[in-house]
Amino acid sequence: VSTQSTGYSNAEQAQLYDALNETAMEELRPALDINRFMDSWTLQMGYPVVRVTKGQGGKVTIKQEKFKFGNLTDPPSPFGYKWMIPFWYATGSSTKSKHEGDNIVWLTNPSREFEVPSDSVWILGNSMARGFYRVTYSADLWEEIITILHGNHTLFSEADRMKIIDDLTSLGQVRDDVDVTWALRASSYLKKEESLYVLTGTLSSLSRVIEKLSVMEEYKMPINRFFLEMLEPIIGRIGMEPSDKDSFETKLFRGAVLSEAAQHGHTSCIEFAQEKYETHRQENTPVAPDLFEFVYSVVAINATEKVWDEIYGEYSRESLQSKQRYLMKALASTSNVTLIRRLLHYTMDESKIRQQDTRLVLMYVSMSGYHANAEVWAFVRDNWEYFYDTFGHTNSGFDILLESVIGQFYKESQIAEVRKFFDNKSDLGSLKRGVKKGLEAANHRGDWMNSHRANAGGWFRSNYGES
Repeated sequence: VSTQSTGYSNAEQAQLYDALNETAMEELRPALDINRFMDSWTLQMGYPVVRVTKGQGGKVTIKQEKFKFGNLTDPPSPFGYKWMIPFWYATGSSTKSKHEGDNIVWLTNPSREFEVPSDSVWILGNSMARGFYRVTYSADLWEEIITILHGNHTLFSEADRMKIIDDLTSLGQVRDDVDVTWALRASSYLKKEESLYVLTGTLSSLSRVIEKLSVMEEYKMPINRFFLEMLEPIIGRIGMEPSDKDSFETKLFRGAVLSEAAQHGHTSCIEFAQEKYETHRQENTPVAPDLFEFVYSVVAINATEKVWDEIYGEYSRESLQSKQRYLMKALASTSNVTLIRRLLHYTMDESKIRQQDTRLVLMYVSMSGYHANAEVWAFVRDNWEYFYDTFGHTNSGFDILLESVIGQFYKESQIAEVRKFFDNKSDLGSLKRGVKKGLEAANHRGDWMNSHRANAGGWFRSNYGES
């Protein structure tokens, strides 16, 4: 807000919006009222998902609705959960992308129509991931997008390739009209992906599906084959050993790629990590910074008690916080139940784990696997008085931990146990919200497993099962 209009006094929000309206680009003025635009985004909860359909010729229809997680009831909104959405889009054929410039229409009502070139085979909404909304499409348009990814993925920008998989994996959790296997089919193009930025971002999105299915033993081997087929050519291209010639991107993401491969049983990656650790032990030479987290996490998973104690010793002596966090995460990744329980008990002893690190350690253990998460829940449940007295009345983030731990359950018996336990607690203090959101997430996970597990798991077994 200009000092001339306010005379150097304080400015109110309405004045800011009025000033922005005055200075808005001329071409936006007929479509955009800053006050209405900002209010639609700041005075109601959540964000929208836009559905795109394409009719005959170049006719496109877009409709908006609130992105909803589960069957929760939303409180009333003064805007009826409708937003003023700048809908950026790109179009093209199987060989050419019309990405130049900013194609934009404003979605200010529940729906609207507009025209694209009649020879357009595909349309991609929220191009370059500019807007804060998700996009879904009719089944035929999703099929075209998946076909492009496999045939000529560079027609889409790096941001768009990430966004496509991210939208598919997210929408596949909450919408019946988005088949969860579309995300799996789309992501199998990644074996040809040269951008490690796109690859690692997409792997993170895929975890929404994978971590649910991986609790079932029958799907583990097909899932491993899926990832190894994807990652093998990429590892062959970037190599495992750091080099002075490595690009910044390779140095930044190599460890994440190798860690993902090792997690799915890539023998050479596992052996490479073990060799690096043994060299460090025998010769007291440091592990390369871009391999540090990868090496320690891989070694710790199946570490003997002696090796695990050595890693804990390094953690205790380490003064650099970033390395200490990597070592903490490695300790938490062990598959040895005895060592998991030992680490959990360390969180109640400040001489072992600092109190401010308790939540992080418990979170790392919880995230290391479904059975490890059950150990965390049992530990917190059995020591509830300690954790409630220590964290129940502070802004410690312990509510976030409870939400994450409880939210990983999906069996009715587990959810019933959690609900019964907290029903007997009259005052949860600052932890109440975490418990409530965790139970909501657990119920949604259970519903998803019942509705989609067979479909997604069947895709893996059909495509990556025993030949």
